[in-house]
Amino acid sequence: MKQIPKKINVAGIDWIIKQDKKEYGSSFTFKNHIIILGTNYKKVDDVIEALIHEISEIIHLTLNTRYTDTANDSYFFIMNHAQFQTHNDILINTLIKNKIIMI
Repeated sequence: MKQIPKKINVAGIDWIIKQDKKEYGSSFTFKNHIIILGTNYKKVDDVIEALIHEISEIIHLTLNTRYTDTANDSYFFIMNHAQFQTHNDILINTLIKNKIIMI
């Protein structure tokens, strides 16, 4: 991939990717379908990892396998093997169709 796409489709939903050159890490807003991607890294691999992280969390939200841990201000994931495989299928299709990885 030569550059980060400005839009991607994850599980049938179009998402806008907004890059922030001053930030590390990433986040997303499910309501507005926006991914904020920090690009203040030395290696593009780290930017791609952050994008894949957000895509994976979006998939888990879509599958209802991501839960909020309010006591620790965090998230946890619970899934059976079929849900795990569905996540993987959606993830690889998302990465290929949006040209984030090429095979």
